[in-house]
Amino acid sequence: MMKQLIGFVGAVTILACLAIWMPEYMEARESRGGHRVNVLSNQSGGTSDPEFIAFWESIHRDRLLDYVDRYNETGQVDLDSLSKCADFDAYSAYLRISKLESVKKFEYALRFTDSLLEFQDRLTR
Repeated sequence: MMKQLIGFVGAVTILACLAIWMPEYMEARESRGGHRVNVLSNQSGGTSDPEFIAFWESIHRDRLLDYVDRYNETGQVDLDSLSKCADFDAYSAYLRISKLESVKKFEYALRFTDSLLEFQDRLTR
């Protein structure tokens, strides 16, 4: 029970960071005429790999929040609905593993990290 509570707090923290960071990132990107602003490479654990950047930019915040809400209500991991929250084909290409394994890795990082930087670091390894 305690691990689930800690995982929930970590997931909420990460989602809050994503909710704050993603709109600012998109505004900065649009204000520069569509040029890619590589915020990830400026943070520890970031990468400039185009496959990872494509994955990171594809994260659909609302779907991810819905997934976390459902997880908190049921306690069940639903990899099918989680796989619809981002472009896991790009992430699996970046990691050179199967799509299923990349979704599992993302889910694990989402549940068991406490900060956005740690989350990014886990995703890039």
